[in-house]
Amino acid sequence: MKLVDLIQKFRWDEVQNNLLRLYPDQENSLAGYEHVYCTLLSTFPVETNLRIMVGDCPTIIVEHVQEDILGEYWDVSGKGGETETSCAIEFQPWGACLGMEIANETRARCSEMDILCHSCGR
Repeated sequence: MKLVDLIQKFRWDEVQNNLLRLYPDQENSLAGYEHVYCTLLSTFPVETNLRIMVGDCPTIIVEHVQEDILGEYWDVSGKGGETETSCAIEFQPWGACLGMEIANETRARCSEMDILCHSCGR
């Protein structure tokens, strides 16, 4: 399953409700998130060897982090290539993000909706 499959699976009102559940302090930013959602719906996915992961498994990585300096947050990154190098997906074009596979370990750890919200909130 790729990120493009998730963006096509859920309606904006479902995504919006889940975003507010995950990030209740982002209510004032919903218009921006909706813009990103609509942009993703009209963006063509690009083939890439990067994968999406959540947590401590290789691939898009969405990892829950608790630390003294920044507090609690979700870290999203990609992993892949010949050397399994990690990268910050915020520096990847949207088309490349849409073309990323979602790691099986990530799908086992997080719901599809949560993966979508964390990945698109990059």
